[in-house]
Amino acid sequence: MDIRDWVRLDDVMKEYDVGPNGAQVLAADLLALNIDEMKEIIESFEADYIIFDTPGQMELFVLRQSGKFLIDSLGADQSIIGFLYDPIISKIPSGFISLMLQAASVQVRFNVPFLNILPKSDLLTEDERNRIVNWSMNMVDLEDEIHNEAPSCKAS
Repeated sequence: MDIRDWVRLDDVMKEYDVGPNGAQVLAADLLALNIDEMKEIIESFEADYIIFDTPGQMELFVLRQSGKFLIDSLGADQSIIGFLYDPIISKIPSGFISLMLQAASVQVRFNVPFLNILPKSDLLTEDERNRIVNWSMNMVDLEDEIHNEAPSCKAS
């Protein structure tokens, strides 16, 4: 379930006379303000697991108080965060390290069990996937490759 299903951004934009960015901020805050209604709906699912897809803009969910409030209110002790590593950015050492730092920021902020995920790995060659997995387990290899990375303006 995507949080955009809970609060429609176009409705927020019209009602509060804000643009798309302001609507996303307000939508996140409205979710937090309506947490009791949200809990009721979630409990009506009678499911073992509920997955929330939060906005990709880290600032919106991670750095604002409403994101932490939502996790705490829904049960931090029953939560796990999956951080999605963009496969294209992950292909180069500097991109992989940047994503690692973002993931660490999320992990520190929420302090719940954490899982690093490489989605859409079919977009990568087998060698690229193996290199990324190796970097995640072997920091020495990652350090060697970051020092050998050549600056480039072309997309990978």
